Amino acid sequence: MVQIATTDLNEGCFHALIDSNVYTFVHGKPHNFPVIPPKDQVLDSSNKISLPDFYNPTWVTRNYPFLGFVPSSNPFKCTFLRCLDYSFDMLPIDVVEERPLRFRLRPSLVKEWDSLERNMRLFLHACMRVSRMPYPDLQLWSYPSYIGYLRKWPTMLSARQAAYRSSQAFIPLIASISFFLHLLYSADNKWEKIIQSTSPPVALPEEHPNWNFWSERQKEEAKFRHVSVLTKWEWKSLLQEETKISWEWLSYFEEEVLKVPMQIYLSCYIGGTV
Repeated sequence: MVQIATTDLNEGCFHALIDSNVYTFVHGKPHNFPVIPPKDQVLDSSNKISLPDFYNPTWVTRNYPFLGFVPSSNPFKCTFLRCLDYSFDMLPIDVVEERPLRFRLRPSLVKEWDSLERNMRLFLHACMRVSRMPYPDLQLWSYPSYIGYLRKWPTMLSARQAAYRSSQAFIPLIASISFFLHLLYSADNKWEKIIQSTSPPVALPEEHPNWNFWSERQKEEAKFRHVSVLTKWEWKSLLQEETKISWEWLSYFEEEVLKVPMQIYLSCYIGGTV
């Protein structure tokens, strides 16, 4: 049971009674929120038979924070992902075996999807390795190939359903890449501003004329790794080195996914927060 207790529009927050507990919602208004789920409701599952509507704001758990980075419009309309731009009824399904009868997504399209997925997964894991940030409880969504577009099916309908669900599973894959790219991009461009905006302001210690903290750390790191250490945060170069990815791929992800994400409602239920 959920009830709005009090609302302070001037403060941009409101209070709600959820399962006998009062929660404060910061930076939000009650009319913008979907129905608040109870604690025992399972919000997300990457193994659902039917995928959620990724294009509408919804509640997600901290296991899938990247769902807030789903593109706000159909990402399959761009040339880069045009091979995924099929409605349910327009997906080309072919007979691949006669005895017994088996159906599957058209082989030429299977090849394109498989190549695209492999490259995107490689890029995603490179982003995760380069960022080196801890992600407690984070889970990746099921990959498209896990859902069944590579498999052969006994009926045309089952093959079509598997292919369509597989195409939709590329959306959380795109979102997860966007999520980690935003972390890398923010670390590269905003950390100085974040430090300077703290209250009271944080000031770096003055350098001793005969000793430089950063240069000493570089020497130690270089000695440990037996390689030179970058003097600045070059995440693009690190990604390319990690994956040998082309600049075309990197440019696409920069242009298409480093955008303002859609709105999500993150449910934590940890330490009195929701």
